[in-house]
Parts: sequence; structure tokens; C-alpha cells
Amino acid sequence: MQMEKETDPEAAAEQYLKKHCIDPIEEFAGGADLSYVAVSSNPGLKEGRKQLIDLTHRKVAERFRLQTDAPSPVSIVTLMAQRILPDLKIQGSNDVGRQRYWTMLTSSANFKGHTITECLAVIHTDIVCVWNFNDPLQYLYSDEFRGLMANLAGTVDEVTPESIRLPRIVTANSTGKTDLPLVLLAPLILPFEAGLGLVQWARQTYQQLPEVHRKFMAYIVDLVHVLEILFSLMANNSGKKLTRGAVSSAFNAYYDSEMRYNVHQRIKGFDYKIPGRDTVLDEIISLVRTSPIDDNDISSALQKIPLESLAKDDEWLTSANG
Repeated sequence: MQMEKETDPEAAAEQYLKKHCIDPIEEFAGGADLSYVAVSSNPGLKEGRKQLIDLTHRKVAERFRLQTDAPSPVSIVTLMAQRILPDLKIQGSNDVGRQRYWTMLTSSANFKGHTITECLAVIHTDIVCVWNFNDPLQYLYSDEFRGLMANLAGTVDEVTPESIRLPRIVTANSTGKTDLPLVLLAPLILPFEAGLGLVQWARQTYQQLPEVHRKFMAYIVDLVHVLEILFSLMANNSGKKLTRGAVSSAFNAYYDSEMRYNVHQRIKGFDYKIPGRDTVLDEIISLVRTSPIDDNDISSALQKIPLESLAKDDEWLTSANG
């Protein structure tokens, strides 16, 4: 079938698609008004694919809308499956958190029926799962990465951006062990001390209310921001498996940024005791929606990362030794 000649090729393509594809399907569906987006495999026409993913999510969310305000598990799964739009990944992180645990931050720091260690582990796993990275070696679920994120959340109490540096991870032992330190820590970072793992940190943090709210807020926001940076780094290689080098590069870009300091200052000054609203949840969502990709120093840092650094997979390399 020859496409009818038109002076405007785009209009001709749209007309051809409507006549030979959409109209027959609508007729078969009994006149239903179908939503669709024309897409192309041409590398220069990616916008159509983004529009299609966004439209698919909106339609699924409408079709499987729950009677409550909570998002449907079906719509969350569609967010997890796509690897094109970081905004939808962020929304998925918010939706999962809203459903499962973030509202508990507004009412109680003891997470009734759950230990802080359990809650922290679930928060981390749920958020990472939403981003659906090709991570066969589970680096994003590893004790090493969890330890990095816990220490990063601890910098919420620092006075200046340069006052504390996180040291490089040097061992691969479990966070639950205390014979060898997971991370050799400088003074003043969290309640973490040399020889203490994630379990001990969680227990000590639990005993220091109301600071626990700030630590959990920082952990959630920092994790989503690091994952968004990693998503950007892997945008053109979504099929390639993650490496320690790629994860470390994303972590370093956020850790060294003024944005991380500003986020922590905002959390540090946040009054979570304001009654009548889910203020903690609102603040988390507001901070998470501030994209690190729009931050100038982070964007500049990403542009300077050599490809060989992203390919390295022999060790964790954080910029924490500075």
C-alpha cells in the first residue's frame, strides 16, 4: 500500500496511521474512542515513546483506580517496568512509600510492630525495586550500598558541606557483623562508629528521637536522588548490567553536590510536629520531586565522568577520602 503523497510528511504519516490502523481497530471495538500515540524506531524521535509510556500509565491508573486515594498496585507495576521516564520512577517511589510506610513517619517514630532496622531495609528494597535497573549482581541491594546510603543520611547533621567526608568502603562483610567494620567512619557521622554496622546504627538512631524522623527523611530523599542520577547515567545503556563503578559515580555526584547539602539543611530545619497534615510525607515528596539532574554542579560532574569509570566493576570507589 502506497502512502498518499502530502506536502507535510508528518501529516501524511498521521493520516495513513489513522486510516489503515486506528479506524479499523475502533470499528472492530464498536466505535470505542481509542487513545494512541504514534511512535518511531528512529533514534531521533524518542519523544513519541515517552508520550506513549506516560499515556499508558495514565490509562492504567484510571482503569484500576482504587476507591481510596492510594495508587493501584497495577499502576505501580507499570511505573516499575518502564526504563525511559525518570519522573515516573520518582512517582512510583512516592506511590510505594505512600502505600506502605511513609505515613507512619507522621505519627510515630517507633513504627509499631516493626523494628527500625526492618523498616529501613524495606524502604531501601522497595524504592530500588521501583527503578528496575539491570542489576543481576544486586549491587543496589548489597550491604555495601546500604551502608553508604545510611552514612550519607547521617551527614544531615553536618555544619558545612565540607565538614565531613565519608571514607571509602574497604570490606564486604555483612552489616549485621561487628568483627570487621563495614565502613571506617570519621567522628560525628551519624551514631555510626568504627565496628558498628547497620543494625547498631538503627538501634541508636531509634533511641535519639526526634532525630529519627530526619534520618529517615534523609535516607529516602538521598536514595531516590542517587537512583535518579544513576538512571540518567544509564539512559543510553539501559540494557547493560550495573557495575560498582556506575553506582559509585552516581553516589559521588550527589555526595559532592551543593544540592545534597541544601536538601539536608531543609530536612534539618523541618518542624515535623505541625498538626493536622501529613507534613513529613508532604516534605519527603516535595524534596524527592526536586530533580538532581537539573542541578548545575551535578550535571557538570556527570559530564566529566569517563566511560571507563562506569565500566569498572572491581571495587566500590566513593569520593569520600577527600
